[in-house]
Amino acid sequence: MAVRRGWAFLLLLVALLALGGGCGRSYPSPFTAQDMAAIGTGDALVHYLRQPGATAAVCDRKSDGPRFRGSSADDLADVTGGLVDGNVRPDLWQRCTMILLESSTPDEASSLLDAMAHAYRKLLGRSAIETDPGERAKLEAIHQAFLLRRRGTAPHAAAIEDDVAKLRDVLTKGRLGPMASKYGHEVLTTIDLERGLWNGAPLTVATLDALEKDKDETLLRRIAQRVPDESLEREARRRIVHLHIAASPSPDVRLHAADVEAAVMATGRNAIDPARHAPTAAWLDEQRVHVRGVLVRQDLWKQTATLLAYEGEKPGASVIPSLDLRGALYARVDGLKDTVTLCAPPATLDVAPCLLPSEVKPKVPIVYVDAEGLLHFVERVTSKDAMRLVYDTPNLPLPFDVGGRPLLTI
Repeated sequence: MAVRRGWAFLLLLVALLALGGGCGRSYPSPFTAQDMAAIGTGDALVHYLRQPGATAAVCDRKSDGPRFRGSSADDLADVTGGLVDGNVRPDLWQRCTMILLESSTPDEASSLLDAMAHAYRKLLGRSAIETDPGERAKLEAIHQAFLLRRRGTAPHAAAIEDDVAKLRDVLTKGRLGPMASKYGHEVLTTIDLERGLWNGAPLTVATLDALEKDKDETLLRRIAQRVPDESLEREARRRIVHLHIAASPSPDVRLHAADVEAAVMATGRNAIDPARHAPTAAWLDEQRVHVRGVLVRQDLWKQTATLLAYEGEKPGASVIPSLDLRGALYARVDGLKDTVTLCAPPATLDVAPCLLPSEVKPKVPIVYVDAEGLLHFVERVTSKDAMRLVYDTPNLPLPFDVGGRPLLTI
């Protein structure tokens, strides 16, 4: 009996170990970007993105701050799984994925697109796409990331051949619902554009002229993103700029249309030169952006401090969210009638006069403004620096130079 009980115990122990081995890794909460970067897996990135206040800036592989480094097939499958079967917000997932595609090597980007293609097909096969707004938001996120990816990035043809063939087949046989069919046809149109085809025939400048006349910016933008001919890509972008200038409410834009067109075609932005148009005042629209409290959690042994969000029922339970300064920070500048905000990303082809994010420079080391105009708090500082920042002050002032002048304090 003793031997039998011993074997029973051993079998039970093996079963428990097997069950434990199948569980995913658990992570602490809050889970900082530095924690995520130290682990480096796709699963860790998904866990970080699930948190309130998480930012897609960690997806920039070229960032000087904490960033996601995973590139294995399992890591990328986990990233796409965070959208398809996880609870990462679709809009945040889309931003993260597009930043990853922008900052990755060509082979890394192709591998991520392979994983996205498999996930796309999985989502299209769900009947809930037709009725569930949540499932449709997931499909829209992966759809936009796939269609708007930067030029020169493409999935491995062999890796997605089966996905594409089966999509064509189910569309031909009418086996998808109306919503899934719409998305599926758009994806196949994009694949044709990457071959220089439109409606089965070669794409021409005359096609672009007709689309500009119809004010079809959506299709012009897709052509600019996907067509392999660089001259056609440039002409599609030029027609988008024409549409933006014609629709602009700014007299400065319409009076200097040729100069604006040249600037936006060259850089993607109509950025002001502070040497010619010096900023004279700057302010933050607090209706557009909410500056939250900061909780400083000290580690006495390491003499460091972690900066967390001070809000809600459990202050310090989440990281500090980034603040989007575009559309929230405004400045008056010499020589222009309208106020300006920070420039939109170059791909937007915005013709409005704007201020480059690099012209907004914090004068304290606990925050920084990235190239997209997002204000980030650093997550860890030395205790000495933390005390210096708050010593003999009633709050935490954050002064900034705007266009080289000390014009703003948050």
